[in-house]
Order: sequence, then structure tokens, then C-alpha cells
Amino acid sequence: MGPQGPQGEPGPPGPALISGFASAVNNGREIVPSGLPVLFNTPLAQSGVSFDEPTGTMILDQDAYYRVAFGLLVDHATGHCAAEVRVNGGPSGIILPLHQHSNSEASLDFIACFSGGSTIQLVVVDGTLTLADQGTNAYFNVFSLN
Repeated sequence: MGPQGPQGEPGPPGPALISGFASAVNNGREIVPSGLPVLFNTPLAQSGVSFDEPTGTMILDQDAYYRVAFGLLVDHATGHCAAEVRVNGGPSGIILPLHQHSNSEASLDFIACFSGGSTIQLVVVDGTLTLADQGTNAYFNVFSLN
């Protein structure tokens, strides 16, 4: 048996481990006036992230980077309607513009660092949002990336 060969270069970093997640969807028509949150009436799964169904709020259990995704199927929006991501009850500056014509889709996906106990919610601003009355018309997903 000959001598051991040279050591190779280190490989790229591996994928992030998902240690916490939660998903929820909305089924059925929902009318959301300005200043109120979009509600998600069907929690699908959760582990390490809590979902408060009455307020449509995700509660993050640990300090981590999280991937947050929202999607809406809009039946109608009035005014300059948009949906704003609220973090710990306050504005985050992350805005999802909503189109006024029927059956338009709007989605938002971002990664950010949050501390444990933080809350995330999607709130309608500057108009009224009507979600389409077609099966699943909204989703809210949160995944930790640590």
C-alpha cells in the first residue's frame, strides 16, 4: 500500500438547516379593510415557530435568520391598496403592492434576522383588500435558516 495522497480543498458550505417552520393558508373569500391583518384560517404545520390564527401572526421562538413568504390571490383592491409586513406590531418598510383588477397574484419573499419572540404579520394599508373566493387564496410561510 502506498503513501496517502494530498488533502483536497475544502468544499462549499452545506445547506442551511431548518430548525423552525410554520405554514398557514386562507381558504374562502376574505375582505380586509385598511389597518387590519390578513388572516390565515388554516394552519398547516409548525415546529419552533408559533402561529396565532385569530391575529394572523407568526411568533418566532429563537434568534435566527428566517425566510418569510406571503402570497395572495386578489379578487379586488380599492385605493392605493398594499399589504405591509409588520414586525413586533410596527411597520418594517417591506410593502407588497396590490393590483386592483380581478384575480391578480401578489407575492413577497425575503430573508431577515429576527430575535426570539419577534412577531410577523401582514397588514392591509391604504385601501381594502378582497381575497378571491377560489379555494386557497393566500399563504404565509416562515422557515428558520440556522
